[in-house]
Amino acid sequence: MQIQAESGRPGEWVERIVANLLSANDKRSRIGAALHIFLAFGIKQAWVCLFGGLMVALLVATHFWYPASATLPRYDALTISAILIQILLIALRLETWDEVAVILLFHLAGTCMELFKTAVGSWVYPEFAYLRIGGVPLFTGFMYASVGSYITRACRGFNLQFSNHPGLAATAALSVAIYANFFLHHYLPDFRYLLMGGTAIAFRRCWVFFLIGRSSTECRCCWPSC
Repeated sequence: MQIQAESGRPGEWVERIVANLLSANDKRSRIGAALHIFLAFGIKQAWVCLFGGLMVALLVATHFWYPASATLPRYDALTISAILIQILLIALRLETWDEVAVILLFHLAGTCMELFKTAVGSWVYPEFAYLRIGGVPLFTGFMYASVGSYITRACRGFNLQFSNHPGLAATAALSVAIYANFFLHHYLPDFRYLLMGGTAIAFRRCWVFFLIGRSSTECRCCWPSC
């Protein structure tokens, strides 16, 4: 198996691992080949989930083991840790600046939504934090950013392609309606189920194709251009 990649590109070492797993699959049994493909897919998913996985690990670890008597509040420790993770990922070239930009946009959007939801009483963050805006600790924006990070990395890492995707007008209309309902359902009827149905109808014929890796003998993927 050979994978053509830019020298020094983030994740190139992951693709080499995947390539080694998928090589010689034509000489393995069906079960053996399927297990190697499944393992390669899992490794690739772990790679694209890198930032989100680290955030989940931080949330779980601090929930169970962060000392209640610590001088630095847990929420602030989460915020500082998330920032340090970002710096480390960039320094180690495990993340691109494009991904950082997406993370920042999702962080800002998420923080704005959290400000609204806490203001109307949908939920509260009970623990104290110095690094907060109103009732929203700054670490919460990184939870939204994790989603943006995964989407960006998955599109690149799996070379995602779509068939029969709804047009821009329909997609934009659904997006605006979903975000509007997120805010307005506190004052108007909640249309979330209608919007879920509309999304299912709009995307009913859409297929997502992805590439795990390329073999020298055959393509182990679900991707139209292979």
